[in-house]
Amino acid sequence: MDVRAAKLAGPGTFLPLYFIVANRDKAAVSVHRESFTLETPSGALLPLASPEEFRRDYTRSRQDVPLAQNILDAVAGGFPEPPHHWMELEFFPPKDSPVVARTTPVDVRFADVARGYLYFRSPDGAPFARGAYKLLVRPEGTDATFVVDFQPYDAP
Repeated sequence: MDVRAAKLAGPGTFLPLYFIVANRDKAAVSVHRESFTLETPSGALLPLASPEEFRRDYTRSRQDVPLAQNILDAVAGGFPEPPHHWMELEFFPPKDSPVVARTTPVDVRFADVARGYLYFRSPDGAPFARGAYKLLVRPEGTDATFVVDFQPYDAP
């Protein structure tokens, strides 16, 4: 996961996270919009922003795209094509993209690597606070919940 877009933009009403998931197991898993939950420093649990909110209110999607290149360069060597197959999550395609936001699950099979931005929206309209966050990931096809601890913003 990469928080570069959040760090560069600073606290705002949307929290952009670049996410990469690789399946090294033989069993396929599915990730869908409901697989991702953000736990804020106050303990609140937030779902992903809706595609409509993102399209209507988020203005930095085109600027976010090149910011993911560093993490992609760092991770790609561990998952070369072939044998791995890279694919986009497409939950939040950039506004200038002809792709429609995916509302169906993404099946991640053995040797698949899925990537893309996840966006969370502040429920009260105030900028996200600085502090420790958790991304909770619950893919279908497994009983596991994966937890990624992170701090999206530098200390004040």
